[in-house]
Amino acid sequence: MKKLKEGTAEYRTLHFKQWGLKILLNSSYGYLGYGRARWYSREAAESVTAWGRHYIHDVISKAEKEGYQVLYGDTDGVFLKLNENQEVSDVKKFVEKINKNLPEGMELEFEGYYPRGIFVATKSGRAAKKRYALIRDDGTIEIVGFEFVRRDWSPIAKKIQEKVIGAVLREGKPQKAIDVVKKIVNDLRDMKVPLEDLVIRTQLIRKLSSYEQQAPHVKAAKKLIEAGIKVPAGSDLEFVVMKGKGSISDRSIPFQLIKPKMEYDPEYYIHNQVFAAVMKILAQLGVKEEDLLVDAKQKGLEKWF
Repeated sequence: MKKLKEGTAEYRTLHFKQWGLKILLNSSYGYLGYGRARWYSREAAESVTAWGRHYIHDVISKAEKEGYQVLYGDTDGVFLKLNENQEVSDVKKFVEKINKNLPEGMELEFEGYYPRGIFVATKSGRAAKKRYALIRDDGTIEIVGFEFVRRDWSPIAKKIQEKVIGAVLREGKPQKAIDVVKKIVNDLRDMKVPLEDLVIRTQLIRKLSSYEQQAPHVKAAKKLIEAGIKVPAGSDLEFVVMKGKGSISDRSIPFQLIKPKMEYDPEYYIHNQVFAAVMKILAQLGVKEEDLLVDAKQKGLEKWF
């Protein structure tokens, strides 16, 4: 299996978490920082986060001195990359060394070893906070911050993102991920995707009259009311963006009001659902949106194989 480019879809990845005092301090932080708390202390609350940053940075510094490459770190832990001469057994010795110098009650825990991982990057090139997907040795995938775990995205967006992540992590085949997306694009434009896969589900959190902006779900709720259907606060709404004139909100039709001759808007789902779900991943592999809109072989991808 071919290796993926360093800095994008990483391989030989390790994850560590700091436990013990962190759990207690997280609880204390909220109380100490609450202005109405009996023992409120802004300085004490700030010291909790300051010491947390101190120990994470200390672990990162020591890991770099040991020859590990730091991929990502936050207040929960740090991801390191093994070099060719390092093994998991070396890591466990490193953990023991760290724990000997930590305060009583605090310890660094070896969370897991991941052959591959995807870390979404920000515009500055740094890893985005808590947005990554990792695959374990047993083939299970751990996903944090991606759309297919969110309720307010259409099934087509969730399914395509899961397939792209699986193709990259399980098989190490970026080209397969690209082909999957291109097929969905063609199916959408050929009107082959069932409406059930295009339904966007969201909730009307408060009374309809309290909404100032006419968001798609608000317009969909108004259409239901016009049709004689009650939509109280807390109602779950299902709508599909259809072809036609007007804004996206104007064309957001409640699923139960869609008529046989109506057609969904393929371009909306391509650009606002499918691409929105996969481009932050594929962009790490040098893929652009225009590459997914043509049938020609992707330029510049030969370097991955």
